[in-house]
Amino acid sequence: MSIDIVTGWTGRLEWKLKKDGVSADLTGLTVTAHVKDRANAYISTTCAGAVDVVTTTCGHVGYNPNSTSFDASKSPYEIRFEVADITGAKVFYPSGTGERITVRSM
Repeated sequence: MSIDIVTGWTGRLEWKLKKDGVSADLTGLTVTAHVKDRANAYISTTCAGAVDVVTTTCGHVGYNPNSTSFDASKSPYEIRFEVADITGAKVFYPSGTGERITVRSM
């Protein structure tokens, strides 16, 4: 899936995390986002409220960028979600190439 947005975008971006076509059950799990720009530099996603689990039982998550998260000059970006359980075991969605976010200038 590819998403197109504009520099300064602050609306929530949403995904459904699936493995083999089945939605992930995120009950009791921690979800974080990893976002990198076209130079493979990671941007901060550790702000409070950066990632929301919208619907726990069907893997529906949201990423809430701030007004400086995305810059057209550093586009495209790639996002991947890390899901961890209480033992520290981790899986990533997607496990292959991350989801693409293309940022356009105003």
